Amino acid sequence: MSLEHRLKIFYADVDSKKRFITKKITYTAYYKRLYLTRRVAEFFIGTLLIFQGQQFILQSHFLSPIWLAAGVGLAAVFLRGNFLLLSIFVGTALAYLNTPYPYYIVFIQSLFFMLYIYLSRLFSLRLIGAIAPIADYKIFLKFIILVGLVTAVHISLLPGLPNEKDKLLAWLGELTGIVTVTPLCLIFDPFVPARYFNKKSSLWMIISLIIILSHGLFLLYPTGIYCIILSLFFLVIMALYGKIFGQVPTCITLLGMSIFYISNTPQATSTPLQMVILHFILLITGILSICVARPE
Repeated sequence: MSLEHRLKIFYADVDSKKRFITKKITYTAYYKRLYLTRRVAEFFIGTLLIFQGQQFILQSHFLSPIWLAAGVGLAAVFLRGNFLLLSIFVGTALAYLNTPYPYYIVFIQSLFFMLYIYLSRLFSLRLIGAIAPIADYKIFLKFIILVGLVTAVHISLLPGLPNEKDKLLAWLGELTGIVTVTPLCLIFDPFVPARYFNKKSSLWMIISLIIILSHGLFLLYPTGIYCIILSLFFLVIMALYGKIFGQVPTCITLLGMSIFYISNTPQATSTPLQMVILHFILLITGILSICVARPE
């Protein structure tokens, strides 16, 4: 091979490497811009959701029957990592700024809520393992017990809860928010197998709407034997619904139930403890019916 031919090969190789390096720099810059844009969007959306959820909790004096902020926050850090802890802190702080609490209370309570979400995720991953999708009732029960203990510590640090009944209501509300929202978000994790999403029938939507609206009967019979009979009836219905339609439809139904509860309890302080307990039992049973259901 002549020297001239060797030089041509050398120059061609150098030229190709330059093109590769140029493309690499271009792709790297594009990836960084995309990553930064996505993170900024996640931060603002997370902050907005936490702010709205905390606003509802604060307006009800920590006695909301369902704390959606807790469920949204825990699901967010499960799916997108600890980066969203910052949006949880900022969203909580902005909500507390609309209250008469002094600034140091705003900072402390925002920090406590952020730590509550962080420790719930950390302990769940360390002591239980992967919980998405929730397809095992044993894992789900461990998750409830673990988060319930962390929630009890968080509730004990909240201001403005003078008696044990209020603390129990707040504890049930925060735990119910996680039970309702977190499994729903985790079941839509993009890494969930496609078999969870092959429901093409619209029958589950119709039945889901009927189940959600039928919970309005609780407003007619908030206490007494009628409420107990109604709750037992709904327990059976939710179990059958979860067994027939599987995880995703049942998660959507549970979220609709939680929104229905909130929309019909504008003054959460007047929500009877019995009603909150019944809501909690219904949601727990609904998730358990998901865990034992076999997705097609």
